Amino acid sequence: MKQSTEIFCSENLKLRLLTKEDAKSIFEAVSTQRNYLGQWFAHYKEPITLAKTQELVKQYTETQENPSDIIYLIFHSDEFVGFIGLKNIDWNNNKAELDCWIQEKHQHLGIMLESGSKFLEYVFRKLNFNRLEVKTSQNNTKLIDFTRRLGFSQEGIEKQGLRIDEKKYINLTIHSMVQNEYLTKLMFYRRGSKLKNEL
Repeated sequence: MKQSTEIFCSENLKLRLLTKEDAKSIFEAVSTQRNYLGQWFAHYKEPITLAKTQELVKQYTETQENPSDIIYLIFHSDEFVGFIGLKNIDWNNNKAELDCWIQEKHQHLGIMLESGSKFLEYVFRKLNFNRLEVKTSQNNTKLIDFTRRLGFSQEGIEKQGLRIDEKKYINLTIHSMVQNEYLTKLMFYRRGSKLKNEL
């Protein structure tokens, strides 16, 4: 399935499909955020080189037909601030996991919520996915709060779903949303906005 190259969010905010040329920007951003990201994602604690980043980006961008991951970079005022995308895509069942990250200095500005809202619209209405889920550590309260603000609901706990070192595993919370839930929430949101404008 062909993905849109860009997703317009607002005048100063857009999403752009990952390209091989983005490797350096991603490497530089992640390098400055390693300690922060390491709180939630163990693999970010490991040293990574520009060459390795380029290799990973190449893998993501070279798979054109039914990729397992779809990644969009978030640009605010033309500055790269994070990414949002899908991983572990199951095309047979039209479902995937939502994945996202924003640099610490760009948080609490509404950027991720606006990006997430627009991305959900793209995924459910244009790509026609039926189910999205978010799996994260129970300690990652920022991501859980963001997920709930987008309209996801908690579905359960995946016991010891993530290994963080050789012997230690942690539980993951699972939040989900299906297409008909999204469309219903969108309908009520638009109806509410219309009423506000008419008052």
